[in-house]
Amino acid sequence: KGIKVLLNDTECRNLDVSDTILTCDVPDLLASDSDEGDMARRRKRRQTTEEDTAADKNTISKNISITVVLGNFRSEPIAGTFVKEIPVKSNIIQIVGPAAAGVAVLVLLLLGAVWFLHKRKVQQKKQFKHQMFHEMEKIEVRLAEECKQVFTELQTDLADLNSDFSPATIPYHSFDEYALK
Repeated sequence: KGIKVLLNDTECRNLDVSDTILTCDVPDLLASDSDEGDMARRRKRRQTTEEDTAADKNTISKNISITVVLGNFRSEPIAGTFVKEIPVKSNIIQIVGPAAAGVAVLVLLLLGAVWFLHKRKVQQKKQFKHQMFHEMEKIEVRLAEECKQVFTELQTDLADLNSDFSPATIPYHSFDEYALK
């Protein structure tokens, strides 16, 4: 092809040529102060009208000097426009990224709250179980004491009944004596 494009006297890389548009990778020298630290590779487009540039909302433009070299022919510098294309993905990432991070933080907070409530409920159940165990032990001890006391009273009552029916107090009569009386 033999076509070279110089932007502010710096040669473009990866030149694409069509009928109305010259497209190339912009050298790092053309990066503006606000673009520092952004993408290392920038795209340049020569627009035929300002309306086209204004209508393209995903671009940032900057005026530059463009010189076209074809073999030994060198054109006079042409005032052109440096256009930085802002990928739609970066806009989506800028919008969706913080929202996704916010949702992730909310999900983590929700999971943390659910875990905390579950742990607290499990701890309350353990405490309740422990309290019930001690109550059952107390009731068991009380019941054992009552059983001992009742058994002792029963033994005492049986001993009293047996002493009331001792053979010394009941007269023994033979059948003949009993029948005569």
